[in-house]
Order: sequence, then structure tokens, then C-alpha cells
Amino acid sequence: MTASTNSLGRLLARRLALIALAVALVNLTAVALRYASQPEELARSALQRQVESLAAGIAGDGAGLRIAADRRAPFDAHPSDYAFVLVDAAGATVASANSDLLPLQRAWLQDGAAIDADLTHAGRRLRVAARAIDHDGESLRLVVGMTGDPDRWLLRALLDELATHVALPLVPVVLLLIGTSATLVRRAMAPVMAAAAWARALHPGAANPAPPTGGTVPDEVADLVDALGRALERLESALSAERRRSAEAAHALRTPLAVLAARIDALPPGPATDALARDIRALTRTVQQLLSAATADIAAPGTTAIDLADIAAGVAAQLAPFAHVQGATLSLHADPRGAAARAAPAAVELALGNLVENAVLHGGRAITIEAGPSPLLRVRDDGPSLPAGHEQAIFEPFQRGPQAAPGGAGLGLSIVRRAMASQDGAVEARNPPQGGAEFSLRFRAAAD
Repeated sequence: MTASTNSLGRLLARRLALIALAVALVNLTAVALRYASQPEELARSALQRQVESLAAGIAGDGAGLRIAADRRAPFDAHPSDYAFVLVDAAGATVASANSDLLPLQRAWLQDGAAIDADLTHAGRRLRVAARAIDHDGESLRLVVGMTGDPDRWLLRALLDELATHVALPLVPVVLLLIGTSATLVRRAMAPVMAAAAWARALHPGAANPAPPTGGTVPDEVADLVDALGRALERLESALSAERRRSAEAAHALRTPLAVLAARIDALPPGPATDALARDIRALTRTVQQLLSAATADIAAPGTTAIDLADIAAGVAAQLAPFAHVQGATLSLHADPRGAAARAAPAAVELALGNLVENAVLHGGRAITIEAGPSPLLRVRDDGPSLPAGHEQAIFEPFQRGPQAAPGGAGLGLSIVRRAMASQDGAVEARNPPQGGAEFSLRFRAAAD
């Protein structure tokens, strides 16, 4: 089955994927709201990140300790907002930036415990973090403070928390959930897809495949398949009755028509005799069309490649005498590239034969049959063009064009469309630029 963007399996997989993404989004939102409602915790996390950054930027040893320039950059760029002090075990300052912003209490500098404080200093709100760090075996104390946040420390801390504690653990879970859901949906939908493929392959009047069975078919699908099977049986019965009645009617009419034709042939020649003969031929053709209409759409699609040129040659030879009586000529042109198609020969003969008969009766005097390039047949005449806007209506049963010749029943083109539909083909009608009318029969390619 060709995958469709609107298939039930794809729809369910997309819904489950959206649910998984929604769960991840809810988690991200919950963490963001938690930190938004607890700014002190977010500030503590932001300062801790800066402590770790400065500690990683310590270089040198002994009295020559210093902080790398790239780690000092935010402090140098914003002297009224950020500050730090690095002291050794004796309390001597090793490195600092904007230390006047910090109230350097001795406990902050000498206590080994981690300290986080939120206080007011020099009329400004100050957040401070003090941590004990170790550099090459030397015990140091680092104090970092912030009064403002022009460098977006808080935002970076929030994004880091979201990435570290939400996105990173959730991404593999979400991907696993999406992949598992898609696999489970595909396996669960397999019986439904099999039932749909079986239903599409059904053709009334043809040898149809057996319905899907097995212990894995859900009860709902099994009930649907069973209902379709029963409906197909009823349709088969109705079609069989229609074909039987059509055959019986045609058989019952053929004998008296043949008797009438023989008696008319025995009459003296004259205008009245010729008119009666034409009427009998038209009535005979209508009876044959009624029988064809009952069986046009029951042919199973062809399963082997055929040569459309061979069938076109046979149809042309069969209808050449009929065309001669009507004062028309038939010509056949086969494309040298070939005209292979996949269709039932009987259906092709029925469709092409009715198109040629229609062209002989209602077209011009010159009818051309073109076979190919595969998988295409064309019938072109030099008669009146098709009525504008009626290119599709003429394929309806009992529909006749306003300029159609008298005597027809309007069934020929309807039979063509039904025969093409039985082969998964299509028929098109148009008015070519050079005049007349052109009908195209397009079949499945031989490689399909």
C-alpha cells in the first residue's frame, strides 16, 4: 500500500509524538516556573557557575596566582555590578575585581563552609557566594558578588538548569517514546492496512483475493472484513442476475431482428427499404450495446503486459467493413517506441471498439487510430468538434451531444468509461487544434 500522509497509522504516530513533546514542554515549563518563583535559588545557581568559572581560570602558583583575562571579562566590563575576591589560607588577597562592592566579613574569607547570602550593602541589594577551593594542593577562598545582572548570569543559569536537568534526560526518553510509539502503531495497524488492501483489490464479477485472516486480526477489523464479504456476495448476485437478464433479452431480440433484416433484404430496393435497413442496423447495435453495458465494468484488471498495437489492428480490421458502409475510412498508426500496457485484452477491445464505432457514426470521414507511445491509444476524427463544456458529460449513460447523428442510444462512451475503470485506466476527450475530436485511452504501464 502506498503510504499516505492522511493514513490512520501516520495520524496516530503524529498524535503520540505530539503527546511526548507536550510532556517534555510541560516539564521545561514547570522547571522555568519553579526558578521564576524562587529567584534566590536561581541567583545561588548563577553565582555557583561563576565561582566554578573563576576557579577554572586560576593560573600560576604561590604569590603569582592570577585569574585568566577571559574569566575576568564580565567583572572588568561591569565594575558596578559584579565583584570577586580570591584569598589564600592566611587571608591575604591574591586576586580581586571591584572588591569595594563586597563587605569582606572575615567569616566569608576564612570559614571553610559554603556561604550564600542576600543582603543590602551601600544601599544596594547584594547577592554573595563564598566557596573554599583547592588549587594545586593550596587552600583558597573565593567570594563572588552581584548587584545587577547586565551580563545575563541569571538567564544563563536558568538555561543551563533546563538543559542539564530537563532537556538532557528527557530528549532520549522522548525519542525512545516516539520511536516505540511509531513501531507499535505500525504493527497494530498492519491488520487494518491488510484489510484496506484487500478491499481495494475487490472487483465485482472477477476472481477476488481471499480476505485477510489470522489470530492477530482484531475483532473490529474481522467484523468489517466479514461485512464487506457479505456485501460483495450480494453485489455479485445482483450483477449475475443483471447479466443473465441482459443476455436473455439480447438473445430474445436477436432472432426477431435477424428475421426482420432478412425480410427487409427481400423487399424491392427503394428509399423506404433503405431506411428500414438502417433502422434495423441501429436497433441491432443498441441491443449489442445494452449487453456490453451490463458486462463492461466486471472485467478483472489485466495482470500481464499486452501490445495495444496488436489489439488496435484487430479492432480496425473488424470495423473496416462497418466504416466502409458508413462512408468512412480507418487508418492505424503504431508508435515505433512500442505500445505495451497492462490490461485485459477483452476490455481494451470493448473500449476501443466503441470509440471507433462512435467516431464512424458521429465523426468525420477519416478516422485515425494511434497506438502508443505506451500505454496509450488515441482515436481522432475530422468531424465536428465536441460541444464546449460537454467533454465529461458525454460519458454519462444516454447522454448525446446536441449535434449527434440520429439513431444512437448514448451508451457507447459510457461503456468506454466503465471498461477503462475496470482496468484502472482513464479516458479523456478533447478538441485538437486542427479540428475534429480526439479521445485518449490511458492504461497502466506494463512495468506497473
